[in-house]
Amino acid sequence: MAEKILNLVTWMVLSLILIFLDQYTKLLATVCLKGRDVVKIIKNVFELLYSENRGAAF
Repeated sequence: MAEKILNLVTWMVLSLILIFLDQYTKLLATVCLKGRDVVKIIKNVFELLYSENRGAAF
């Protein structure tokens, strides 16, 4: 029983960490990219552009 609880807590903590990282990277992208032109990391290969989808996902 204790092993199941430990496993559940481990997955919950991992999930919370992943949710935090997801939200942090979205905030970072908004702060650094919003209102700017394309940020070229590697010319014609890797470029960052801020874009929003205000429509429904489904």
